[in-house]
Amino acid sequence: METEIIRGYCYNVKKACTIGAIAVFFIGVLIYTIQIAQHDYLIRKLGSFGAAWWHCLFGKSEYGNPFGGYVFAGRSVIPAVIISILILIIKWWLGSMEIVVTNKRVYGKAAFGKRVDMPFDSISAISLSAMKGIAVATSSGKIAFKFIRNNREVHTEISKLLIDRQSEKRPVANGFVNSSPDAVAELKEYKALLDSGVITQEEFEIKKKQILNL
Repeated sequence: METEIIRGYCYNVKKACTIGAIAVFFIGVLIYTIQIAQHDYLIRKLGSFGAAWWHCLFGKSEYGNPFGGYVFAGRSVIPAVIISILILIIKWWLGSMEIVVTNKRVYGKAAFGKRVDMPFDSISAISLSAMKGIAVATSSGKIAFKFIRNNREVHTEISKLLIDRQSEKRPVANGFVNSSPDAVAELKEYKALLDSGVITQEEFEIKKKQILNL
């Protein structure tokens, strides 16, 4: 029976990106509006502030205005629009990520909402990554989950399940201390996990006894 062990809780990237994109756009429009208001010559030539605002956003350089055309928009509105679009792309990239760990597999949504399902038999390694991320390596490649608030807890649980999985697959020579080269190599792997803080000293001692058949 499949049981959920832990679920990764993502930061609210969608909301933050949406607010950021809107804020950047309106700041750009505000800066543009202030720029237009400072040029009385252009306003007088075009008859009103509204006409000058519209002309400098979409019109061409006319009326003897050396700053006309798209110059004002190029300083404020256009960069704001570009930045807002980039923020929305980031929202699409990271906004739908989720990770769930059960006793049989790791599944969820990766970049751009891509659904992934990885049985533990296919997972070769697990690591922490930048931006509060978790990277899961399989034979087909590495899949990263970003902005996971409890990424360390999820990483620890997956590591434990991988260790238990390896222990279940190892044959035991009852009544004898297992000192084969494979056992020594496996013990070194667990020692590396202990040194890197992935497992505790107590967990290491338990695994050592299992490996050596003590």
